[in-house]
Amino acid sequence: MSKFKDRAASIRFDEDGEAAAPAPAAQPEPVAAPRSPRTGMGLIAASITMGRDLETENNSLKEKLASFDGASVARRLDPKLIRPSAWANRNEASFATESFQALKQDIADHGGNEQAIKVRPLTGGRDRQGAEYEIVFGHRRHRACLELGIEVLAIVEDTSDVELFVGMERENRHRDDLSAWEQGVMYKRALDSKLFPSMRQLASSISRDVADVSRAIVLADLPSEIIGAFGSPLELQFRWATPLRQAMDRSADAVMATARRLSKESPRRPGKAVFEALVGEPVVATARAVPVQLSSGGRLLATIASGKRGALDVHIEPGVVPEAARDRFLDALRQLLSEG
Repeated sequence: MSKFKDRAASIRFDEDGEAAAPAPAAQPEPVAAPRSPRTGMGLIAASITMGRDLETENNSLKEKLASFDGASVARRLDPKLIRPSAWANRNEASFATESFQALKQDIADHGGNEQAIKVRPLTGGRDRQGAEYEIVFGHRRHRACLELGIEVLAIVEDTSDVELFVGMERENRHRDDLSAWEQGVMYKRALDSKLFPSMRQLASSISRDVADVSRAIVLADLPSEIIGAFGSPLELQFRWATPLRQAMDRSADAVMATARRLSKESPRRPGKAVFEALVGEPVVATARAVPVQLSSGGRLLATIASGKRGALDVHIEPGVVPEAARDRFLDALRQLLSEG
């Protein structure tokens, strides 16, 4: 017992409290243990996380795709793989106009057509000429690219015959350079091919007055001699349809004879003058109004100019026909006119 008392007595209690304990020795930085192989549960958890990420990304892509729903994407096509529509309403003369040349130059300057045309795939693939597509609308832009030898920007879309016709008609009708005669040819072709059961149904399908469709078809149905009287069928106008048909009803032979005569004139009369001559109305401001002067040895002999209703006004200068030769001159003139 004395030993324990001696140890107890040796312990000192200072007034200031216990002495500070020595600072613990610095411990070395822990070293990361090598990663143990992932367990089956870990793999399953990682797979679930990855699946959720993929689902989130998939939903995002679906939302982006939905924003393009119904949109058509244009692409570049070889114009040689595209053929005109069966109801094409562009006459060959429309590709020889100044407006077409201006369009062609604009496409050349921009390296292609900026406004896409619309085509549809041909049923059964390529046809005998190697075409794979048919134009719905944009014949002039396609023709320009074809002549320039460059690709044409086009929207490809499956379209029925009726949808093609309606789409082409509505798109082209609002272009200033589409003539009444070209529209009539298109309508007539559609009716002849039984695309529509009646003119009224055709007019309803394209949201147009049946009277307008009728006038256009009257122009397209004119005899070739009447069409040939004009310098170009593109000159024919809607308001001329009824008067031309009435003139044919009154005297078809006389109108046809006038048309044949007009087709041989050079230079050709403007469209309005041809129309007036065919229906028997006064000709105003025609190309024939330019006077023709006859001279010999530097001396003016006579002046010939167009008068009203296609007449010729002949003015012979004084002294050209001597008084002694006047009877012989009149006889010769009478013989000449009777032979005409």
